[in-house]
Amino acid sequence: MVITGYDASVAEAHGFKIVHNADGTESSIPVTAAANEAMAQLTAAEANRLSTSAKHSAVTPLAQGNCGTDHLDVYARPSAGAIVINTAYSVNTTSIGQVWHVVGNTANVAFNESFNGANFSTTWTATHVVPISGYGHGQAEIQAGSHAILINGGTCTAIVEGDSW
Repeated sequence: MVITGYDASVAEAHGFKIVHNADGTESSIPVTAAANEAMAQLTAAEANRLSTSAKHSAVTPLAQGNCGTDHLDVYARPSAGAIVINTAYSVNTTSIGQVWHVVGNTANVAFNESFNGANFSTTWTATHVVPISGYGHGQAEIQAGSHAILINGGTCTAIVEGDSW
């Protein structure tokens, strides 16, 4: 997942300020004691999370960027005439929510499954069982533009990751 922009109103509501750097990029900096404390706690937790992710990356497909990792796993569940969509992210700064879709197709039909919602954590995971025609095989991906909204105002956008079954 990569930072693709900032929302100043979200940043301000959580004690951060968006600054414009000399090179034309933007950054978010904590400006309240609460925001500074939150970032200090996250720094230690992030070091541990990255260490853990590295240990498991060989068995867990992760797409990692400068603000977090995203994950997608889809498989058929013949007993239910459905597919199972497991998707998740882990971000460097607390997320307050996400705009997240998984799109794809089976042999018979296209689908767009929404996972939008609130969150107040550095991790999020969801599983949907989707009854669908042609569930036996297909492909899916995290839709381009899917993102987590971070407390520092950052938009942490998913790296488009796909899966097939």
